[in-house]
Amino acid sequence: MLNGTDLGRAIGAAIDAKIASGAIRSKADVAKHFNVRTPSIYDWIKKGSISKDKLPELWRYFADVVGPTHWGLEGWPDMGSPMPEQQRSAKVVERAPDWPFPSIPENKVRGLGEADLRRLEGAIALAIAQLNLKMDVAPASAAPKANPQPIVLPVEQAANDPGYVAIPLKKIKIRAGVAGFSLDQTGNGTAGAIYVSREWLQRKGFVAEKLFATRVGGLSMWPRVDEGDLVLINTADTDRRNGYVYGFNHEGQFVLKRLKKQLNRWYLTSDNPDKTQFPPIHADEGTFMIGRAVLLQAEEI
Repeated sequence: MLNGTDLGRAIGAAIDAKIASGAIRSKADVAKHFNVRTPSIYDWIKKGSISKDKLPELWRYFADVVGPTHWGLEGWPDMGSPMPEQQRSAKVVERAPDWPFPSIPENKVRGLGEADLRRLEGAIALAIAQLNLKMDVAPASAAPKANPQPIVLPVEQAANDPGYVAIPLKKIKIRAGVAGFSLDQTGNGTAGAIYVSREWLQRKGFVAEKLFATRVGGLSMWPRVDEGDLVLINTADTDRRNGYVYGFNHEGQFVLKRLKKQLNRWYLTSDNPDKTQFPPIHADEGTFMIGRAVLLQAEEI
């Protein structure tokens, strides 16, 4: 059986084959299946550093695109039972003995932001009053307001909703030294679009025809932006502003970077804390701005 860097190359080739087959979209899908973070998949590919207990699931997961010889095996060994779904999903932190809601993960509640906690508090207060539990509750003004219109809706909900606008999902084609770019549709009809709230567009002052959506590749903006996430690019916004995230044509490659100004020079910077692998890039004459990233649709939080 392969090991070390040979195993890493085999993993990378198997991932590429599975992406080409259409079964998955990116390495982020592989990470989700194995309940690991996307950077771990890159370590598997680079070093072959996957734990032995995951090998049977690795062989099983890629069995639709590669055979046993791909892994240096003469045949399939006993791979045991498939990984249970609950093991692949995010693990729920064990509840403290005094947590009274067994169907609600305590760690998820404690991970909510301040605004969401206040809305939840208002909803609980309203429920206590409605159930007549004889407890002091917040005044009615603390009850949650009606939910605002979602910014993005799934295709099946929004395709015929006049309140939503189809924004094309594109692949970007660019060339080094050329300021322009071209866009290729990634699918036909509704498969090649995301649906964005018309009210949100008007409130932000965006023109739908100046927007396009595309999938992020790589980990330069991780952990905020993961590989495979969708970003909405506003091509009408190309004014350089310190600290904002833009899409660039940098020497013939599309990159999503945070623009920063240091000592009167502009740099394309990455949110990834690994500055050895993702150092700042000077925005020189080979760098052309495509537009500002105005919306992120992440696959995972």
